[in-house]
Parts: sequence; C-alpha cells; structure tokens
Amino acid sequence: EICTISTVPVVYKNYNHPLNNYSLRSTGISVLNLSATQQAIVAVFFRNSDGTLAATSNLTIQPNSASTVYPAPLGDGFAGSASIESGQPIAVVANHIYSPDNAGADLASCHGGVNR
Repeated sequence: EICTISTVPVVYKNYNHPLNNYSLRSTGISVLNLSATQQAIVAVFFRNSDGTLAATSNLTIQPNSASTVYPAPLGDGFAGSASIESGQPIAVVANHIYSPDNAGADLASCHGGVNR
C-alpha cells in the first residue's frame, strides 16, 4: 500500500536476545521512493521501547530509487521501533539478521512496514 508514514514495530542493533541462541540481532530498514518524478526527503525516527526518541536518520532518495539504513545509528543492545515519514509516497521493508552464538550460519527475515 502506498503511504507517506510507515512503522517498523521491531528494530534491533546488536541486541542479545535472552530467549534463544541467536545472540545478536540487527535490523536494516530499506525505503523505496515510489514517486517517478520527485525526490523524497525521508526521516527515520528510532524509538526506545518506552517510546522516547533514541536517534534520527535523514535520507534523500531520488525518484524510483531506494536507500537503506544499516547499521542503525544506535548503540549496541538497542531493541525498539522506528517510524518512517516522507512527503512522497514510500514503501518500507525491514530486514532482520540473526547471528548465532556458535559458528553456524546467520539467519535473516524480512517484512514490510506497517502503513499508517
């Protein structure tokens, strides 16, 4: 769905998850400018789990192009969320990387942002 505001409900930066052996989790956020003619000025607001602002990342994305915020401009151990706002229509994808404690291969998952 085309939107100008999107939310990624779970964002990590080298977060050590206590419930499984995938000790380090990190998230990249990709933003696609859906306008064919206008550049998008995008603000990514990273929020702590209590809703307070942790960091902001600003992007300028050319028409029909994408940009990714990875790694997030956050301290290690971050677990929170992000809201993405733009004056142009955007699509958002969150990519999560899980690194195990042992020598096994990294795992990854992705999902679309939640449009508002």
